[in-house]
Amino acid sequence: MSPSVNAIDSCDGECFVIRGTVYRGPAVVFPHSVVALPHQLELSGDAEAVLSCVQGDFRMVPIGVGGGFERFSRILSSRLQRSGVRHEVMSMTAACDMYNVLLHESEHVCAVLLLPL
Repeated sequence: MSPSVNAIDSCDGECFVIRGTVYRGPAVVFPHSVVALPHQLELSGDAEAVLSCVQGDFRMVPIGVGGGFERFSRILSSRLQRSGVRHEVMSMTAACDMYNVLLHESEHVCAVLLLPL
């Protein structure tokens, strides 16, 4: 794996760290970028925004859910399922770990991390 890819160094459920940069709040993590999501995710419009980020032939998209995002994650999960995107909703730390495992296997991966503020 290239040292320039975004492996998640640590995640405690409130933030995650990539190459020394601390990220707080919801985001989509890709091997070469991190896309910040709005801090107050709207149920319909922002689900579509997240969905547009994760279109592609991903093996599996881990969705890490922090406090307060349970309802949003259910709506997002439903939309991803209808779009044929393979995904799994799990704890924040499990999603970070799964992303790193998938990243070691292929650089065509992303994770949706719904961190609470």
